[in-house]
Amino acid sequence: MISPLDVSVLDGNSEELGIATNILMTNAGKALAESITERFEKAPVLMFIGSGNNGGDGLVSSRFLSKNGNSISLVLMKDPSKSGSSLSRKAFEDLPEEVEIRSFDEVE
Repeated sequence: MISPLDVSVLDGNSEELGIATNILMTNAGKALAESITERFEKAPVLMFIGSGNNGGDGLVSSRFLSKNGNSISLVLMKDPSKSGSSLSRKAFEDLPEEVEIRSFDEVE
């Protein structure tokens, strides 16, 4: 498993090599959505979304899956609009209206 520090270093190295973090997030989200679609086609998807850029990857993936016709439900571990990651906040703002969003505190 890669530590958060290692991921941060890898992201920084990618930036230095000319690959912006938002491109990394879009590619990761798209790859996850494609993997889910290959295995489960248009099945409903439930994701637990954390804060930071990893959560942003899940948000981007949710956007791609929703466009594919999957029913998406998100459980937010933290409010992305208050996240330290501007990319995660942007990914949250870009979610389609049909994505169901609940906070972790609301889950029974």
